[in-house]
Amino acid sequence: MATKEIAVRSTTIRTKFLSLMWLIAIFILPIVGNAGAQGSCIPRPAGMVSWWPGEGDALDFFLHNDGTPQGDVVFLPGLVGQAFSLDGVSASIATSLVLPSVGTFECWVNLASLMPSSSILSIAGTFGTANGDDRLWIEMVGPAGGPGVQPNTFVVNTGLAAANDIAIPFTLSVGVWKHIAVTFDYISGVYHLYIDGTLQGSSTGQRTAPTQHLRIGGVSSDFGQTFFFPGMIDEVSIYNRFLSASEIQAIYNAGSAGKCKEKGEYLLKVISSSSKKGAGVVTSNDGLISCGDGGDDSTCKYDYVEVTTVVLEAIPNEGSVFAGWTPTSLGCGTEPTCEVTIDKSRTVKAKFRGPNKLKVKVASKKGGSGTVISNVPGLGGSIINCPSALCENYYSLQETVTLTAASQGASTFLGWKPSSLGCGINLTCTVPMGCTRNVRVVFGP
Repeated sequence: MATKEIAVRSTTIRTKFLSLMWLIAIFILPIVGNAGAQGSCIPRPAGMVSWWPGEGDALDFFLHNDGTPQGDVVFLPGLVGQAFSLDGVSASIATSLVLPSVGTFECWVNLASLMPSSSILSIAGTFGTANGDDRLWIEMVGPAGGPGVQPNTFVVNTGLAAANDIAIPFTLSVGVWKHIAVTFDYISGVYHLYIDGTLQGSSTGQRTAPTQHLRIGGVSSDFGQTFFFPGMIDEVSIYNRFLSASEIQAIYNAGSAGKCKEKGEYLLKVISSSSKKGAGVVTSNDGLISCGDGGDDSTCKYDYVEVTTVVLEAIPNEGSVFAGWTPTSLGCGTEPTCEVTIDKSRTVKAKFRGPNKLKVKVASKKGGSGTVISNVPGLGGSIINCPSALCENYYSLQETVTLTAASQGASTFLGWKPSSLGCGINLTCTVPMGCTRNVRVVFGP
């Protein structure tokens, strides 16, 4: 009996000891193991599109691409506040974000258990399709390696079915926070992997930018692969530009202080410009901007909370047309509406173009004479009646004016110029007013 009792006590002590070691790995080592300094939070780098801090929910800090927990997702003390805690079996966070063509992914990860020999652990990625040519996967490969991948390797696949673009020897340690950052440029074909603020691998090659939504802590595909991450993921952030090496190093150095969560404000200033006496109004979908047509400067600008999306609409006055938005980098062209993301202070110009002048000249050849009359009045309210009264007028760009020539006495109508009008010796001539027009009418004997 004594031997059995000693054995039971020994088993109990060993069980309690292992439980204590598990608690240390989950709650104490994540703090001690982080190489980042403890201090004040750092300002968020410019260009942040979405940020999932994991503070008890899967909401995007900017409320643009809220996540949806799937499977057994819980929230535990992380590196910065709380973090997503995932079981490595089915837990992940689905988002509605499609990655930009140029950008940066960064987050903190903490492995909860040793990797099984044949495991592949997915930190994040997009749904894989096109046989693997449409995806961005960030993963750890276990001791047994994987298809075309060496054992204990950290890999980044930017959308190449046959091979991983970046593959470096690396192993995550249980209970230790590691900062992971991937910069990607699908336009120029350049990709970088940073671990703990240091560049670890790079790749070049033209790939197709992912078209599917980002998923945190797991990936899946239409070609039969599904992988998850067992542990905690914190501070997942997406930017619409390459973060520099120094910016990534600063995020790592901030450690548990993290990125500052106060939202800043940026000024959106709208300018309603005109040419040829054009005029119009620019309004915003939230009613905070109404610029032009007599509006004062105070209604042409507003301080927006960063990453707000504002839709501007250009409304030309009667007789004017909208000619386009600048800067051209907005990509709005001559569309009447333009969506602007307030990720920095911006000045947006809407250009309105005014009416065009139609000028008629009656020319006499060997004493011939006659008159020209328009079928519609110009913007001044009068018709052209040349040469006896009015010989020029302004018309809106969309308008078409019909001129009618009438010879006087024994005179003869000899035709219209320029010949590009295509009116010849017809007594009527149709003139589209998409540009300024000078029309010459000739009468002879």
